[in-house]
Amino acid sequence: MEKAECSNWDMGLLRAFDSGQFAGWEKVGSGGFGQVYKVRHLNWKTWLAIKCPPSPHVDEKELSELVEEAKKMEMAKFRYILPVYGICRDPVGLVMEYMETGSLEKLLVAEVLPWELRFRIIHETAVGMNFLHCMSPPLLHLDLKPANILLDAHHHVKISDFGLARWNGLANTQDISMDGFCGTIAYLPPERLRQKRNSDIKHDVYSFSMVIWGTLTQKKPYAAETNILHIMVKVVSGLRPELSIIPKSRPPACKNLIKLMMRCWQEDPSNRPTFQDITSETEELSTKPQEMPQEKADDREFNEGKQYSLSQLLSQLDSGISQDFESAEDECPAAGPMADSKKRLSGISSIDSAFSSQGSISLSFGKEASVIGKTMNSKSPPALEPPRARLPEADVEGWAP
Repeated sequence: MEKAECSNWDMGLLRAFDSGQFAGWEKVGSGGFGQVYKVRHLNWKTWLAIKCPPSPHVDEKELSELVEEAKKMEMAKFRYILPVYGICRDPVGLVMEYMETGSLEKLLVAEVLPWELRFRIIHETAVGMNFLHCMSPPLLHLDLKPANILLDAHHHVKISDFGLARWNGLANTQDISMDGFCGTIAYLPPERLRQKRNSDIKHDVYSFSMVIWGTLTQKKPYAAETNILHIMVKVVSGLRPELSIIPKSRPPACKNLIKLMMRCWQEDPSNRPTFQDITSETEELSTKPQEMPQEKADDREFNEGKQYSLSQLLSQLDSGISQDFESAEDECPAAGPMADSKKRLSGISSIDSAFSSQGSISLSFGKEASVIGKTMNSKSPPALEPPRARLPEADVEGWAP
């Protein structure tokens, strides 16, 4: 495309880039939406991303639509919205900030995420969507799903690709792979499939419920279905993804998050909450994903870094963590190796109940008392902020075989 043609675009605050301004072109993603390249801006000395349409031949009408979408993204400058810088002329594409971690979709299948991170991702997505809906007029995403939720190097959310339905939606099904199409269908609300009516803000709320389910389970909704018609029938019939797939070893706060998710996927759009309501709930849940029990005085002393022998620890556990370690030393002086051995054996039976009730850690014993490993209780991961007090590393790691 000629520069003269680009100058006729109403670019607003957006820039027009030439391909010569970039180096190190590397394809990092592709699909029905097109291709995404990681590039380095030669003058800015930083990495950016360029998202190009699936077809290399773009007419003037498509270019105009691309500019309009870029302008919407530029207007939606916000902490949890992916920044867009402008349009590249050849190849034609959106020039955006590069996200080191990639998409939430890829992260969910790559590793088991800590619960506090899952809660934070859900909350930040809700805050970003609330910002879009607070614009005047509200800006609808209409394609919210893990593939369009990007994460920076610190795993903070950047929502991308809103308003790009002509690339990734029902209008261009011939350009979308079966996996991509099923992914989109799974996040569409029943009223959109049933009536083909114009979407509103409750469309995004329903899609968000599928994002919650996928983040909690780290699975794709309706993944077992390979026929898109079967997915559509399930959604229209009121069948939602199974709750039983959500891990049983989850923090107590998941109960309220699941209730919120179920309200978001209600059949009647008017019964779904707004993102104003959603963010209020997710904010509270994300700050206390575990509903931590109040620490006892002796727990606080232990967490502050006091050093205790193994026999003292086992004796303390045997009593149900009900005494102060200092007083235990005075009241229960050492009685020799035989007494210590009895303490170890009697202490083993009470360790599970003592530590499980505190939601902290569990200890496993081998043949010798020195063979002890530290494992985190999967039901109670550490809170996000502030970090939860933990056992001093020197106290526990010294016991590992």
